[in-house]
Amino acid sequence: MRSIPRIALPTLAACLFASAAHAASGELWEFTMIMDMPGAQMPMGKQTFCRKPENAMAPAATPECKITDLKTSGNTTRYRVVCTGAQPMEGVGEGTHTADGYTGTMHMNSAGHEMTMKQAGRKIGTCDNPGN
Repeated sequence: MRSIPRIALPTLAACLFASAAHAASGELWEFTMIMDMPGAQMPMGKQTFCRKPENAMAPAATPECKITDLKTSGNTTRYRVVCTGAQPMEGVGEGTHTADGYTGTMHMNSAGHEMTMKQAGRKIGTCDNPGN
């Protein structure tokens, strides 16, 4: 099995999880993600985020990952992502939102290694101090 260095996984996971929320002010969202590579599937666990309403459909950039070519049609958002740093990678993503749910995928390439990140999210409650 070809492997993507583990240093890349937290960076990419942060970009994916941060991009996924369809939230009103102070909504708490839970996300799960699975990394799928040739020969292996790796669950990445659950994370929660508190989001602001103005960021409902836009994927969030991180210091390491920039979002470009952002296009939203109806409840589906498509984008490109380029990550720099110790483990550069790039790819494309797509997510579909509902009022209380999200599903999405991101296809990435890092030094010739392909992977697909599959994610799902659901609104689980309210929260204080929404971030992105």
